[in-house]
Amino acid sequence: MSLQMTDAVIKNNPVLDKVWSYDYGVLFKGIEMVWKKYHNPDHFFYIKKNMDELVSERGEIFNYSQDEYNIDNINNGKTLLFLYRETGEEKYKKASISLRKQRAVMG
Repeated sequence: MSLQMTDAVIKNNPVLDKVWSYDYGVLFKGIEMVWKKYHNPDHFFYIKKNMDELVSERGEIFNYSQDEYNIDNINNGKTLLFLYRETGEEKYKKASISLRKQRAVMG
């Protein structure tokens, strides 16, 4: 069922809104788990394609303000770390460091 749900999400929402939000972090984590089980490259590229809409080549996160101190913004950090581990692209590491800085300021 998880495979069918993942495929339905990808089919019905090929490109997500360019919003840095908690719920996308939940969605991407679920798709990551399905990808790890079934190894369908479409699942991986869906996560990457949508995160690439939110993270610049310099590692800046679009529509994200560190000054908001919103703990919900940290959730997508898991996806950044996943993409960094899988691709080695520095932009994901840099973006995750900016999230960590928010956490450090929050305590």
